[in-house]
Amino acid sequence: MTDQKFFHTSTEQKKEQQGKNFKSDSTVRETPGQQGPGHSGYSKPDYSEWTKKELLEHAQKLALNADEDTSIDRLRELLEQASPLN
Repeated sequence: MTDQKFFHTSTEQKKEQQGKNFKSDSTVRETPGQQGPGHSGYSKPDYSEWTKKELLEHAQKLALNADEDTSIDRLRELLEQASPLN
């Protein structure tokens, strides 16, 4: 593992920089806004709760091969495969 620290605010970062253990060559990294303490991070959409219209619109935005005749199960399958969080 790396020795990088994650900060939630710039105040935490400044406090660390003023501390004794600050390494000027280390890269400061911040946690994503959606991922705070106790959160598991980013999550995939639950396509099982989406309507066919919503699934079709999302599939078309992603330029997936889907049209009005595509079944709702096939739409869910296509979107799951296209998800970057697989």
